Amino acid sequence: MLTFLWEECRRCFWLHAHGLARPRLPFPAVFSRYHDVLSRFFLGRCPSTLDASLPPGRFLGGELWVESRPLRAGRFPYFIRGRLDHLAQFDDGTWGLIDFKMLAPHGEHLDKYARQLHAYARALEMAAPTGLNRAPITRMGLFCIDPVQVEAHTAGDRLLVRLQPVWIEIRRDDATFDAFLEAVLEVIARPLPPKAAPDCPCCTYSNRRRALARRMSHAQHHQP
Repeated sequence: MLTFLWEECRRCFWLHAHGLARPRLPFPAVFSRYHDVLSRFFLGRCPSTLDASLPPGRFLGGELWVESRPLRAGRFPYFIRGRLDHLAQFDDGTWGLIDFKMLAPHGEHLDKYARQLHAYARALEMAAPTGLNRAPITRMGLFCIDPVQVEAHTAGDRLLVRLQPVWIEIRRDDATFDAFLEAVLEVIARPLPPKAAPDCPCCTYSNRRRALARRMSHAQHHQP
């Protein structure tokens, strides 16, 4: 929700926050398969196997639910709940957050993923009494797998594809994240939703459906 929906359409974002989410689209199974294979391979390994810049430690299991205690951004109360991808425990007692991406993200997407990682870091460091508490979070980043080319192919047996791993460090910037949260919460607190984005397909569909329903109702009341 804090990643793409906020940028795509503030009206859809407001509606989602008030309990009316967009219809869920099917998620391609191939991405989940890649994610599971990578998770099993790196489980228990040193984080430096992802990238040499990461400190020594241990790569832990993924898909962990996190929940913060009640917090505030300016005058707005909030809490964070979500499921993070992977957690790394470093030998110096600090922690790292790692998100797997099956394609190298475009530059304009990095801010969106950074917000998500900052939210998880906040929830871990300021956890609810029953939440997962891990602090401090000192490293965050995206481990991206980008297909490059087919290396070998044996019909009916195997296909070897070379994948280019890319580590993208996300620098911690709590002040920017707090300002973003305050702007988000100000929109959610409004009694009415903002205007739809001009190119929002979901809002366009809803508007056209309402217009068609009005025409059908008018035709039914005026038919001979």
